[in-house]
Amino acid sequence: MLNSVGGFLASLTVSTGLIGSGIAADLDQTAQSEDFPAPKKWEFVLGVYGFLPWVNGTSGAASTTATLDLTGRDILDALRFAYFVDGEVVYDRRFSAMVDIMYANLGGASSTRRGTRIGLTFSEYIIEARAGYRFLVEGPSWLEAYGGVRYWDVTQTLSITGGGRFGLTRTGSAGDQWIDPIVGLRGRYGVTENWGLVGQGDIGGFGAGSDFSWRAQAGVQYAFENGLAIDLEYKALQVDFDNGKTGANRFVWDVIQHGPFARISYRF
Repeated sequence: MLNSVGGFLASLTVSTGLIGSGIAADLDQTAQSEDFPAPKKWEFVLGVYGFLPWVNGTSGAASTTATLDLTGRDILDALRFAYFVDGEVVYDRRFSAMVDIMYANLGGASSTRRGTRIGLTFSEYIIEARAGYRFLVEGPSWLEAYGGVRYWDVTQTLSITGGGRFGLTRTGSAGDQWIDPIVGLRGRYGVTENWGLVGQGDIGGFGAGSDFSWRAQAGVQYAFENGLAIDLEYKALQVDFDNGKTGANRFVWDVIQHGPFARISYRF
């Protein structure tokens, strides 16, 4: 419509046509900026999430070693308390820094294998701090390389009942803390204005903390116009840690935790 007005004015005189065209261009540019606001220089994201894992692997405390095979239902039944939060700051759509905190406390999770009952009581505290650079940014899509650290603090009590001639119960308690360096990639692919595919993967440890650790997760995200976003993903987190000690201080945590992951976040 504005171009038509400009054309009408241009048909009167050349000078008024130029003025009309200039006004039309300014108004059109303003309308576009309102429909597609310029990205903010600084963006902040706060999120809370839930993670319901299956836990599989080998766990050792003092003289007791067990093979874990816990389902999500086992974890949910034994859950005492948990919280999962994260926060991120992004500058110029390129540079990012993020902190992710996960805590879970379980009492008496158990599974039975071949007549042997394995019980696990544990608390797990994981804190990630990382910084990244988005080397590919195009509209709502981006790809980021990042590096950082993942801090682990795990305490457990193992109990094994059965598996022997007399069906005796063996128990062991131990815990440890370590820090893994991590490097990885994460990104988002915008399918539509609101829907996107999200994913993340990293490796770490390298003998500095654990022998090796990796994480992979992927899923979908729906972003609302008001800054809220909902993620539905599947996440896997594995670590292979052995403190190399003997006796009462021995601790082994060679475990993969994998399961559904749901997150709600707010960007401002």
